Amino acid sequence: MASKSIIDKIVDTDEFKTPQKILALMGALLIIIGLFLPWVNFDFTIGEPPRDEHMNWKGIGLNDETKTDDWNYTLEQFGIDTAYPPIIVLVFGILCLVGAVISSKFEPLKEFYPFLLIALGLLVLILVFVQYNSLSDGMNEFNEEYEKTEGYEEDKFAFGFGLYMGLIGGLLVLVGGAFPMIQDKLG
Repeated sequence: MASKSIIDKIVDTDEFKTPQKILALMGALLIIIGLFLPWVNFDFTIGEPPRDEHMNWKGIGLNDETKTDDWNYTLEQFGIDTAYPPIIVLVFGILCLVGAVISSKFEPLKEFYPFLLIALGLLVLILVFVQYNSLSDGMNEFNEEYEKTEGYEEDKFAFGFGLYMGLIGGLLVLVGGAFPMIQDKLG
């Protein structure tokens, strides 16, 4: 009998072929990857002759400065506030990943695994949605103000793909946790 590697002892690879594990792992990865992609984009025109510029703020760096050739800006300088430090979503994304990987190997967690994933998925969804609402208020106010300013009609804030990945990831983790319960109800 061949000896098992440490990974094989911790993780049962056959178990990852179940739909709930696949959904939970995909969701956790989307949450984590989405934090390193842009959550807020700002497209604007500047200078003579006019040149198009683009700035973006990644999910993990919403409170950081972003640079153009000439300036450094924070979202706060545009009157856009974040609801909480973005690192919180990263922590919950990592917890989702850890929960999806090791939960079934520990007997106490095995029984509560679906509830753990449902709770974590729901928390991520709530956090990303709260951040979405906070950012949306400031972005809409800025966009409405600049639509009225001659020469700046095309300057717009928009949400980036990373934010949507966080929402989709949280939903997948939630569905992955609820999958065993749904499966029991359906027979």
